[in-house]
Amino acid sequence: RSEMSKFKSPTGETQLVNARRTEALDAPHIEQLITEETVKLFGQVSVVEIIEKALLAVVLSNQEGEIIAHAAFFDYPNKPNTSRTNYKTDWESWLSASYDVKGCNSLNSFFLHLFVAKEGYEIPAAEEIIRTAFNAVPDLHHIFMVVNSGAYPNAALDQQFSKCELRSGGHHPSDCTVFGLPRHAHVPTLHIRPALVEDHDDLTPIFNQQSEILTRTYGEYFLAELIAGQDDSMRCLACEVKGKAVGFMSVTSEINLDLLNQCYELAPFHGLRKPHPDDQAVPPRTPTPADVVEDAAAVDARPTSSQRSGSAAGSEKGAAEGGEAATGPDAVETAEKLSDAVAASAKSSLLNEDDDRRIDEVDEENAENEAAEEAEEEPEEEEDEEGIVMTPIASPKSLSPEVPPNTAAARVARNFQPVYHGESNAVVIQLFAIAEAQDPRSVDFLPHVFRLFPDADFAIITVPTMVPEFSLLQSFVRVTPKPNCTLNQELYVFHRGGLACNLEVRAAKPADRPSVARLVNSLRLKSSLLKDFDLFLNFKRDPVKHGEQIQAFVAQCLGQLVGVGIMRKEADSDAMYMRSHYNIEDFIYYNHHRKDEHARLYHLAVNPIFNHFSKLFIKEIMRLGDKTCLSYPVYPSSAPEELRAKYSQPTALSYFVPVRARRQIQYPLEKLGGNAPSERVLMEQQAFALNHINRKLIYEPKVTVNARIVVVGASSTGISFLETLAFCPHLRFNNLILVSPHGLPGDLEPDEQRECMTASGLIYDSRDYACMSLRTWVSVVYGRMTKIDRKRKVITVNGTARVPYDYLILSTGLQYQPVAPLKKAPSQRQMLSAKRLPPHRPRNMFCINDPFDAAAALHWLDRRLDKQRLEGKLIVYGRSLDAYACVQALLEAGVRPQSIVRVLDPDSPNPFEHDDHVETQVEAALHASGVAAHRGYRLQQWNDEEPEPRQLELLTFVSEDGKREVHLDCCALFAYQRLGVDFDCFTAVNDACLVFDGRLVIDANFHTNDVAIRAAGPVTKFQRAYHADNWSHASFNSKIVGEQLAHALLRLFDPTLDQDTEPPPEPAKLIPQFGHTPKLSGARLPGGYHYLHVTSPTIADYLHPTVGDEGRYLKTCTKEGSYFRLHLNQYDKIDSITCLSREPFPYKNYIQLYGLHQRLLNNLASRFKEKLVPDFFEFFNETWALAFYHDRFHDFRDELRDLLSTRPAPDKLSIEEQIRKLMEDEIGLSTAQRAQVKEEYARSGAKRALGTRFLNYISYNYYHLPMYAKPEMV
Repeated sequence: RSEMSKFKSPTGETQLVNARRTEALDAPHIEQLITEETVKLFGQVSVVEIIEKALLAVVLSNQEGEIIAHAAFFDYPNKPNTSRTNYKTDWESWLSASYDVKGCNSLNSFFLHLFVAKEGYEIPAAEEIIRTAFNAVPDLHHIFMVVNSGAYPNAALDQQFSKCELRSGGHHPSDCTVFGLPRHAHVPTLHIRPALVEDHDDLTPIFNQQSEILTRTYGEYFLAELIAGQDDSMRCLACEVKGKAVGFMSVTSEINLDLLNQCYELAPFHGLRKPHPDDQAVPPRTPTPADVVEDAAAVDARPTSSQRSGSAAGSEKGAAEGGEAATGPDAVETAEKLSDAVAASAKSSLLNEDDDRRIDEVDEENAENEAAEEAEEEPEEEEDEEGIVMTPIASPKSLSPEVPPNTAAARVARNFQPVYHGESNAVVIQLFAIAEAQDPRSVDFLPHVFRLFPDADFAIITVPTMVPEFSLLQSFVRVTPKPNCTLNQELYVFHRGGLACNLEVRAAKPADRPSVARLVNSLRLKSSLLKDFDLFLNFKRDPVKHGEQIQAFVAQCLGQLVGVGIMRKEADSDAMYMRSHYNIEDFIYYNHHRKDEHARLYHLAVNPIFNHFSKLFIKEIMRLGDKTCLSYPVYPSSAPEELRAKYSQPTALSYFVPVRARRQIQYPLEKLGGNAPSERVLMEQQAFALNHINRKLIYEPKVTVNARIVVVGASSTGISFLETLAFCPHLRFNNLILVSPHGLPGDLEPDEQRECMTASGLIYDSRDYACMSLRTWVSVVYGRMTKIDRKRKVITVNGTARVPYDYLILSTGLQYQPVAPLKKAPSQRQMLSAKRLPPHRPRNMFCINDPFDAAAALHWLDRRLDKQRLEGKLIVYGRSLDAYACVQALLEAGVRPQSIVRVLDPDSPNPFEHDDHVETQVEAALHASGVAAHRGYRLQQWNDEEPEPRQLELLTFVSEDGKREVHLDCCALFAYQRLGVDFDCFTAVNDACLVFDGRLVIDANFHTNDVAIRAAGPVTKFQRAYHADNWSHASFNSKIVGEQLAHALLRLFDPTLDQDTEPPPEPAKLIPQFGHTPKLSGARLPGGYHYLHVTSPTIADYLHPTVGDEGRYLKTCTKEGSYFRLHLNQYDKIDSITCLSREPFPYKNYIQLYGLHQRLLNNLASRFKEKLVPDFFEFFNETWALAFYHDRFHDFRDELRDLLSTRPAPDKLSIEEQIRKLMEDEIGLSTAQRAQVKEEYARSGAKRALGTRFLNYISYNYYHLPMYAKPEMV
């Protein structure tokens, strides 16, 4: 964050100066401020490296953006010879032995490594930077400066620092001098005293500035009455500066602890009560074998998913973060998100149901065994009412591989709720306000709170979810709400032990082993942690993994061990893999960090009471271990258990930043030979989500957002929205909630057959989901939204569970709907409305809308193929791309072609209308395989007009003219006939009076007619006022739509952006632009074809190759059936790509061709015209093209465009400006004008600069592009 301050310039004028964190782009400007005096004082320094590794680097810039001063602070001296051993780790003992300094340590002391300022600004700049440093780091008490002997601080620093007194009898260094600066000289500790009634006039403006609600509610003199009403249970404190009250805090010991324990996970804090002999803090004993047998019978008798599907809702972290704890039938199926898991919690977490078991249960819903099919069934409506079950806080495969989720012991732990009987051990801060200038020192109130209430060990505070986190809360620990909490408050806890200033971090010793074991006793992966701890104590290395270095550290406070951290040196191969596969360089300059400065965190456990010290613990681990970067991987639940078990959940994961994965080039290795990238780049590893922290991020503040953002629908639009929010490095969203029937996509193990059963939008694949690990940051509620209460801001899931929201995002997309017979004559084309569909979908009717549906259908199919019970036809009804993919999946699953029948209704659009060749090839393959097809037929009747069949046995289809009928024995029906809005979603939206006109109506800013509800994706349409009925979000790339939605919402929370307090006015009713990202589709088609289609955003999903369509088509077709078609628009840019081949092809590479000019591709058009390109597959697989497929190539193109837009001199036009000027009155450039521009381009130096930039691009990314020759190689 940045602050604006005023001070006088050398001319005496008052200037506004902005203090902010230093960025790498500031380095050239800072270097210009370095003088000989700077070098004499601090020595020769690398400014980039200083910025890269400083804990805190601050620049001052004026209103014109000119940098006028810079300072960099570290937690160790800048002179290596100031210590006989390691100057980074042992300076504390050296400093205290040589100088008369008290109470300084690495946690509360900084060293100034560099200070520069513009001439004339030195004195005010030094004062402003030092004040900024103390405000930015409340724990900072001392700043030291170590200079060479004979050197002396300049006037600016001399006014701030004083020479440290030598300690008598100590070792006095002869080569340096130490100067010191205490905090109280610039930012003194606040003076806290009991509040007086007389403070009312000073404090009222502060309260009113922040909110006038209290005055309106309790009257103008509520504060005076509150102060006058103090007693033993309620006390008031005031903060005084220069005789004026500038802050106020009201504290009371009257707390409803029972409600708090119902709503929040307070087990780590012993329920905020004192210990009592009758406390029940741990689960009861493990059931006996007899109990287990009895329990197993109960499991067998549990309701199936068909009984639960209508009413079981679940949430990964606590479905509704916020309120009264629901019990009994209103409990919600939940799963704790990874980042909220508390390592030292005494309460065992609840375990999620295994994915395979969930698929089995859905299979039971779709088709039970023969005996069950003949048995009578209970009405599902009654079963649904009893189907709500309590489930997990944490994903079983990712967090608890040691405990089988279905054991009786796990179920006992899952249902256990601790009970505490002791007296209250807490006080609550019920009212707090402070002036902005004193806000960074808010923590100074806390010592006085505990003096007023000496029997209390905890101070708590609740804040509304929409209130931004203020400085005081930085010292508190946020408490995770329980699953069914619907309070709109966040609870924060502070323990009096947090006031201790003697936190000590050191390398672990053998004597620490018992204390570490006690600390981690409640961890699920404690055995893994203790194993690594023992390896460190015994060997300092892992003898199994090639002697990999292990480092273990412990944190102590008041003589008690409160934390343990274990890390390993990052192997060179792993470090290069992370650089090449993740955007780690968004956060570090990789080349400025030595290989041995990278480490991987394996374990970090901190007592919850001291959790706010976790960041300092990490800082000390890096300093003592001589590391600058720490990474922590999160593996998906499908990863091997032995791999996931190596890493225990760190309590400080929220301080890390998630790192995006990089798209990789698909290399033609057989062509590259020895010019291929190294094995470290090409090696296949288990996909994981990477979290990162480095030294300069330690004190980089994250803005905490507690607003409850509920996303309904796990469509690619919704996932893209969540991804954008979760990957904001400077924001921490605590309450991101997804409501979806099957949870997050990617939770199932990768399965090629399942993935081939549906067409793909090519937005995300299983590896992308693993590399995102949204389950780390997002809570999931398993179920369907059935109601929206706009007044109370609550949605209902599955008819019973309530999920509150502050902002509701509707991104349900469109789903294939169950089909029903025609109600009237075929010519009238009237179908049953959704409300008149049978209440129970027949068991053997499948609507494949997501991987979970596909898995259940394939599981059903496998069972029948194994038992040879496939009687009748598998009918694929519809003509969508998904329908073709389904036919191919059925064939690959082993179904005989004669058992598959396609029924193509006349209303479905042709997915291959853009290219007749593709349709011809696919239909020929289907005909050759023996798959029957009936074209132009609609479903007219099933099971002899049975109104609500449980099983489809006989289907009758009728032609469009009503003259022909087809009767088919039905084994299963796959419905791809109609895409529509989910009926439950429609009912909820319609009943909430949101405008629905065939689709949910929104404006260009994603707003519905409710300011708190936004929507995006194919479920929406623009208002009729836009006169754009043919355009909708479905016309664009869904990932970009999700990102734009996230950016629109970020304006409400991101302090670096201009925040919208209300919807901005629309100057014109224009549909928004979603960039130039293409729409994508791909599938495995009958005949074994691999299919790819890339097209620009269009009204229709296809391009018509008809007269009037500007541009031209380039096609190649080989004897083997490989077909490749490009469409070049009128500007000779590629705006459509179609690929069809029986051989797999690097589709991710080909997608990157979109938007490129044909001349960039080795003059593609002229080569094609000269018949030099017989096969585009071969042409684009040649090694010269690989640079175009690099993930940073589009950024490089933007860089070159900026180069051509930059003026070479203030009085000279840029190349782009010259072209624009020439084209002002012309349609295009003449031959002479083109020659003129080319001449100017060569003369201006832009051509040489462009070539230099390209060589730099190749050189910097050489680990990906070693097939290109560098200039020195020639």
